[in-house]
Amino acid sequence: MTAIAIEATETLISVDSAAARLGVQAATVRRYVRSGRLAGVPGLGVWADSVEAYAARRDASVARTRACPGWRRPAPVAMAAVSVLPVRVTDVESAAAAWAEAGRLEALARKLKEQAGPVLREAGEGQHGRFHLAFTAGREVLDTVAVRADFAGRGAELPMRRNAPSIKVTPVA
Repeated sequence: MTAIAIEATETLISVDSAAARLGVQAATVRRYVRSGRLAGVPGLGVWADSVEAYAARRDASVARTRACPGWRRPAPVAMAAVSVLPVRVTDVESAAAAWAEAGRLEALARKLKEQAGPVLREAGEGQHGRFHLAFTAGREVLDTVAVRADFAGRGAELPMRRNAPSIKVTPVA
């Protein structure tokens, strides 16, 4: 039997090393190998080049997405304490910080949609670059003016109920 020398151009790394490089759980790396996103040898490891290539593709995708006008990277918020009902002051502060950040991002998203809406409505349906634009018929909503007029015409009061209380978070000066 003749020995054949194969020059390895790639290096196998452990699943844990790949997970650390990608910032994901080891189970996610195993799932990526099974789905073909990463190349690996079951039971031995993952090819380092496939991990680097995947990381580069992901980083390019993130960079492309974040290049949208108006996008700002949010300040990091420690979410570990938010997963359980907070009881200590630091846990409440973390939850309040997360709530405030979510509100800021929600307001930014609303503002971006308000700015983009007129442009998209004017463009009309169809293929526009990488996106297909379509419009739905719209939701049916209650005509509150007609309901109020109907109740007033009958001399009846409009039945009302309270919603759940809203949480308001404001930073302390």
